[in-house]
Amino acid sequence: MASRARKLDKSVHSAGQTAFCELMEKARKSAGLTQQELAKRLHKPQSFVAKYEGGERRVDVVEFIEICKAIEADLRAPVHGDLGFRLEGTTVSGG
Repeated sequence: MASRARKLDKSVHSAGQTAFCELMEKARKSAGLTQQELAKRLHKPQSFVAKYEGGERRVDVVEFIEICKAIEADLRAPVHGDLGFRLEGTTVSGG
């Protein structure tokens, strides 16, 4: 049986994903945490934080909630447009 290849959207490299990564890094720094300190709170290796901040991997909803809790960010804020701050000239939109 021949395998069917599926073309995947490169959304990990999209402008929206890049803005999200920058937002997450800025949120961590605003919380006064290093990648190592955040990783310890998450019970993950430092590379986990480095990879999602650097755009190498995406975070799922469960991970996002855990990260927000660890940095004490308001979980409602992203729904309303930000994590308590804005990136100059950046708009993140769904779809």
